[in-house]
Amino acid sequence: MRSSWTLFAVLLASCAAEDRTLTVFTAASLGEAMEEHARVFERAHEGVDVRVVLAGSQILSRQIEEGAPADVFAPASPEHAAGIEALLEPPRTLACSEPVIVTPPSSQVRSFADLAEVDRLVVGTPEVPIGAYTDAMLARTPAALRRRIEARIASRELDVRQVLAKVVLGEADAAIVYRTDAIHAGAAVRTVSIDPALTVTARYPIAVVRASREPELARAFVSFAGTAEGRAILEAHGFVECAP
Repeated sequence: MRSSWTLFAVLLASCAAEDRTLTVFTAASLGEAMEEHARVFERAHEGVDVRVVLAGSQILSRQIEEGAPADVFAPASPEHAAGIEALLEPPRTLACSEPVIVTPPSSQVRSFADLAEVDRLVVGTPEVPIGAYTDAMLARTPAALRRRIEARIASRELDVRQVLAKVVLGEADAAIVYRTDAIHAGAAVRTVSIDPALTVTARYPIAVVRASREPELARAFVSFAGTAEGRAILEAHGFVECAP
């Protein structure tokens, strides 16, 4: 009997040892898409638990610099990958999106210029990608109009989901987020496209963290994201393939 229990214990320990965790640091705007990637990847890799950590890209990159146990990094801009280049394997381009204006459903905002007339405009901080993209669009705006729009900024938030939430909760009259976020918000917001002469393309890279404890598994996850199945998940959440 003792030998049977010993064998059971050894087998149990062996199974437990095979369970592996993959930690994916992901920009908040990629949240639902990356969580779906995680579920599909787990089904194809028995014993693997994919943990998706969502936050602003600037927060995640800082945590990786400080040694946080991440295996994969998917920020909302190439700059946040370039800023910790030495800590990452060469990034791949994952997907693209574009900034849009979101407002309450009854709003009369019809264009970027109309932001100069709202009472409370919410945008991202300059350090977070949506904030940087917003500032890039403002830089393309005629100076007088830019000053009027900037005067309407009521707050700057640390990630795009916080920006979106301000409109959904009725705490802002307009905000600038990604089209993918507006899609997920559904009927809670009204979406206004930004003039092509002003808008910018949001590019999302993905890379393996060199300090990963599961480098082969991390590479497999990054590779899966680039397959037809992985791209279909991204497209279902509103992301598009990037133009060359």
